[in-house]
Order: sequence, then structure tokens, then C-alpha cells
Amino acid sequence: MVGARAPNVLVLGGATPELQQGAPWLFPLRRAAYDSMRVYSDAGGTLALACAGMLDRQVAAAPWYAMAAWQHLAPRVRFLAADWAGERKFRSSTGGRALVDLLLACVARQFGAGVAASVALSLGRTLWRVPGKASICGRLPSYGEGVLQEAVLAIRSNLDKPLDISQLCVRAKASERTLQRLFRRHLGTTIFGYHRTCRLRHARELLRLTQMTVTEVALAAGFQCAAHFSQAYARNFGCTPRRQRQMSRWPSGDRFAVEPR
Repeated sequence: MVGARAPNVLVLGGATPELQQGAPWLFPLRRAAYDSMRVYSDAGGTLALACAGMLDRQVAAAPWYAMAAWQHLAPRVRFLAADWAGERKFRSSTGGRALVDLLLACVARQFGAGVAASVALSLGRTLWRVPGKASICGRLPSYGEGVLQEAVLAIRSNLDKPLDISQLCVRAKASERTLQRLFRRHLGTTIFGYHRTCRLRHARELLRLTQMTVTEVALAAGFQCAAHFSQAYARNFGCTPRRQRQMSRWPSGDRFAVEPR
């Protein structure tokens, strides 16, 4: 309705929205966000809002493996590796169950816990969590959760550095044997295997969304040898880093660049 202010807007997006300057969706998105009282977004929607300049000088949730690439695209936004983030008007989540939990918490805040509980029950859920209380590691099993979270956070926050098992054990307050057992039981891999997978996922986002060279991406992901990086990447994703870069180019052949504001 023209002239009406929508109370809530939900912005959803794909993994790599077409973020070219002049894209036809930019103006309607800015207008809808400006006219609404609250704006909720999932991962792709958050990236679209950030690149449209709507989240400048604000906090937004980002998948941990995409934080560096998103920061490159929207340097004025403070991204957090959290299930959700934001207060007041803009509230973002990393999507999936985190988005459902965020929306349920907002329903509870606006209409009461009873209404939120009814909505949760209709969705086959019995609990929701208050934004800010969610695990920044995502959903880890409750068994040994504290140890796993500390170990996972230590790995994800130091991907450009060699893995130091002794320091990892100190931070997690557990022995190497205990950590290896927890990683195998709950994450299905070894500590080194998980570390390598995290590096490669981080590298994939840099290749898809930034103009960094393959060598620069390799170094940012902690690989000292570009050839070793290419081999590991091909084994994990089924294509070389250069092929990934070619597949990720926008239709025009140019990558998105944030317009100075």
C-alpha cells in the first residue's frame, strides 16, 4: 500500500546474490528497508542489505567462513560470526534454524511468550532462544559442548596460522586425546582434518566474492604453497581454485564493488 509503513520486512537471499551496481532490486530493497519498522534477514539477505549500504556502522551476523569475504565487500559493516546479531531496526541471522529461532524470539517480544510457544509448536519446535544467547559455533552436540566450542573457535579464529595442538589443548582445557575423541565422535573427523576443511571453506568464499588472486587466497587461508593449496582444494571441492573463480564470476564478467558512500 502506497504511503503505508510495513511493520516488518524479511529479506531472504541466495548464497551469492547478484550484487552489481544498478541491479534492479537495489532501489526496491532500500525503499522497503527504509519504510519498515524492523528488518530481518538471513545470510544471503544480510549480504544484500550490507552491499546496498543499509547496514553501515551496524552489527550483522555472518557465517564464520564468509566473514573475510563479506568484510571485503562491505567494509563499513561490523560482521560477527554469530547465529544472529543486531538490535533495534536491523536483525540478521545466518539462516536455517537460526533464522527460525530469531523470528520466534521476536514474536515472543511483540506478542508474548504464549503466542510464540504456539507458533513454535506448529513448527514442531518447543523452545526458542533469545538473540545473543545462541552459540557462536552453531549447533554442536551437548555432550562435551564446552570443550568442542572452545576448540572450534580457536581453530576458526586462526585459519591463517599453523595449527598448534598444544595451544589448542590449553584453550579448550582438555588433553589432545580427549579432543581427538570428541572431534571424531561429534564432527566425524580429526582435529587436523577439521582445520583443513575450515581453511578450504574460508578460501572458497574469498574466491567466490573477492578479487584476491589465488595466491593471496591461499596465504589468507594459511597455505604457504599455492600448488599445495590447489591440490587440496581440488580434492575437497572437485575443481581447482582457478576454475572456482571462473564459475563464480558475475554474468557481466565483473565482480561486485561497493560504491563509495
